Amino acid sequence: MRCTNGEKGITLIALTITIIVLLILASIATYTGLSTIKSSKLTRFKQELEIMQAHVDKLYEECKNSDGTLDMDKVNAIGKDLTNLDIEEINNIFDSLNIDNTDDYRYFDKETLESLGITGLDDEYLVSIKDRNVISRYGFENDGIMYRNLYQFPDKERISGDINRGDVSFLLDFQKVSDGWNINVTNIKFSKYVGKGNIKYKKSDSYDWITVEENAKQSDYSFKVTSSGKYIVKVTDAAGISAEQEITIRGEGEVTDETPWEIIGDGTEDNPYLIQSIEDLVVFSNSVNEGNKYRDKYVKLERTLDFNSNSSYCNPNTKVSEKTNRIIKEDSTGFR
Repeated sequence: MRCTNGEKGITLIALTITIIVLLILASIATYTGLSTIKSSKLTRFKQELEIMQAHVDKLYEECKNSDGTLDMDKVNAIGKDLTNLDIEEINNIFDSLNIDNTDDYRYFDKETLESLGITGLDDEYLVSIKDRNVISRYGFENDGIMYRNLYQFPDKERISGDINRGDVSFLLDFQKVSDGWNINVTNIKFSKYVGKGNIKYKKSDSYDWITVEENAKQSDYSFKVTSSGKYIVKVTDAAGISAEQEITIRGEGEVTDETPWEIIGDGTEDNPYLIQSIEDLVVFSNSVNEGNKYRDKYVKLERTLDFNSNSSYCNPNTKVSEKTNRIIKEDSTGFR
């Protein structure tokens, strides 16, 4: 290399060292990237095993007789015979897991999984519903270990027979905000071995579910609605196990009558007959017209009722005679 005007150039040794350092850094970055990818694949493999395990737990419960024993005819009707696979392959898999008795195992291929409504899994499985054991056909090799079932992971305990698989559960509440209500879905618990699911909701009179979170974890979630009414919230885990709860949101001044067309109370001073909605008022009016005098009985109008306001009805579609289409107000005497 030629230097002029007193300028210093890079020497061949310095250039060589620089290239070596860059190669080392590149190899470290490549190794780290590959390690991260492999770790991510192992996590996915484990998650799919957990999902499959939850499905097998569910099948175990569904195959029980009324006396709690297992209906082996039902069990053996699920999946395919192991003879559909190469015998040497099967023996190698069972030998690697020290499993001697293979009589109760069935082959769950893609077709079997699809028939059971199990989707999104890349593997195929050898399954003993009786023992609640799930074995990956293809496995996943990591750091010299070929993983094939959950019990090879240090945080999993071997199970068989009856266990408490657990159901999906959650808590619901709501809070008023300036432009609507926040419905809070908290303390979500999925079934055993499942760590994710989805959250949906709908109005009770609607057929359309609205997704809140497609990949929900066992955490807390919140969504906003802008109209009052009865809502149904459904949480479904990745194994297809779900739970639903209803929550009723009432706007200010809206009817809170849970027993329309039925007047509650016994007419005493401590427990008066309660008129909480237009429906209750019509029932009371008809009762009076039929000759019931309600002498010495106490009747309480819980709130102002307006025949022209939907908020006064439990069901706004209720049809009321034109003769009673007037505004009823409460005052110190009860009615006027």
